[in-house]
Amino acid sequence: MEIDVDQIIVKTTPCKKGRIVGTAKLQYLSLVIKFFTIREGNYENSFGNHLWVVPPSVKNPDGLYTSVIFFENVSIWKRIEAKIITDYLNTQKMTESPDSENLSGEEIEKIDKGIEEMRSK
Repeated sequence: MEIDVDQIIVKTTPCKKGRIVGTAKLQYLSLVIKFFTIREGNYENSFGNHLWVVPPSVKNPDGLYTSVIFFENVSIWKRIEAKIITDYLNTQKMTESPDSENLSGEEIEKIDKGIEEMRSK
């Protein structure tokens, strides 16, 4: 089964706790996946910002965290990640909170270009 990423509905919620800056929920048809985290990283991603998305995970008996969601198709994961980051940035811009990033036209173009490149793969 091929996932149609355009049909995935993303809802992000900003919440600042350490490096975590938000959470995300995905809905695809009747499937809902919660607890993706949006984090600030030290390195710039392909969209020109320092955000990265971590799928839901659980702590295993060894004390390490293990993802409970795994996307075998990396292209699909990158497109989903782009949707989550875009929704988060748009949510931040709309709320204009003190922690929000003010995106320039150039940054928005870079994000849009990255999304279009991923869609063409």
